[in-house]
Amino acid sequence: MEEKKNNSKIIWIILFTVIAVILCYLFTVVYFYFISPYNISLKLSFWPFSSDVAVGDMYAEATVEINFKIQNENFDEEEKSVVGVNIRQDGFVVAPYSEFRDCKEDTVIKILTTSGRIYSGKLLFAEKDYNLAILKCESVAKEGEEIKIPFVNVNENFLASREDERVISVSNPVSDKKIWIGTIYGADYALGVSKTVDGTKAIDFVHEDGFVVDLDMDATAYNGGAVFDRQANLLGFSYELTITEELEYGYYFVMNAEGAKDFIDDVVNNYYADKYYTNPIKENLIGFDQIELSYYLDCSETSTTNQDKFYFNNAWHPYNENITYFSTSEMSGLFLFDDFSYDDQIIKAGSVIVSVSYDDGLIEILDKITLLDNIYQLKQGKEVTFNYKEIQSGECSALKSITITL
Repeated sequence: MEEKKNNSKIIWIILFTVIAVILCYLFTVVYFYFISPYNISLKLSFWPFSSDVAVGDMYAEATVEINFKIQNENFDEEEKSVVGVNIRQDGFVVAPYSEFRDCKEDTVIKILTTSGRIYSGKLLFAEKDYNLAILKCESVAKEGEEIKIPFVNVNENFLASREDERVISVSNPVSDKKIWIGTIYGADYALGVSKTVDGTKAIDFVHEDGFVVDLDMDATAYNGGAVFDRQANLLGFSYELTITEELEYGYYFVMNAEGAKDFIDDVVNNYYADKYYTNPIKENLIGFDQIELSYYLDCSETSTTNQDKFYFNNAWHPYNENITYFSTSEMSGLFLFDDFSYDDQIIKAGSVIVSVSYDDGLIEILDKITLLDNIYQLKQGKEVTFNYKEIQSGECSALKSITITL
């Protein structure tokens, strides 16, 4: 009899525990869906059963439309409407930098949410090599008003192993809440973005860290947008590809937003300290890698004028024997177009940074993005060594190095 009572007691304890766990889970779901609906990543982690369309509707709540006017190269006023994504509850937005390069300090920026709220936008940081800009939503109602906007995370996972994974895109204008479903076609792509300078075709910038998505849709109905995975991570912003036999309509290049995670916190902290974020190491690394140079060369060969010049850092430059040596060698790294100078330490122009060392680790620089990914992770007080080779008169020196402290 006593044994039956004990068994019955155990059963009731187990049943009570199961019911308590279920109730706690349901309360958590209700809390993040209705009471505190801003963290979309947590909502999906607690309730991963929503359809792609339902998830896309959530992403639309974190997607914003950024409106402003610029003066284009013909000195005509042009209205811009850019898609952005909110990445913090207090209104920090990631958007493609290329859309903001003609903005001035006095450019009036408005940020519209799908809820109908309108904020004044402040451009905090622009990173050309990642093609990412960080903006802040500031209240236009009253100073000190609390800003709460649904947000997602920025992707932190390398995409090479994510081929065929489902993706969801929200296109512009975001007020339409148009949702597109697709898959990752392939990673490790680069894209050269061209423009016309002085009547000649030129490469404006190269985005290296990208991937291609196959969106299941009529491509003529899609005008670009933000691309997410199913875990509420912003993967990047889409860019229309030139159609080839291999990639037909529906394939879009996505500029990977992964790099933003390395400087977002610094940008945010500087904003709340009433300062603009700068990175003096990055600002002094003026140069290009093999990937960029290949785009410059291809563009020169297809131009009718200026075939012996390339457009870099907002100016035309002639090719020289050092650049020719770098372009035809098996050397990888960052070719310095200007001197790198920091605390009286100098690496001369024409040198190639081939690796960096810090925290007892050595990182080989395969391309510019590899170098920048590491530079943005370095914090004040950190010691870092740059290893480089000088190229002079078409010849390469032995390995040299400098060590600096941030």
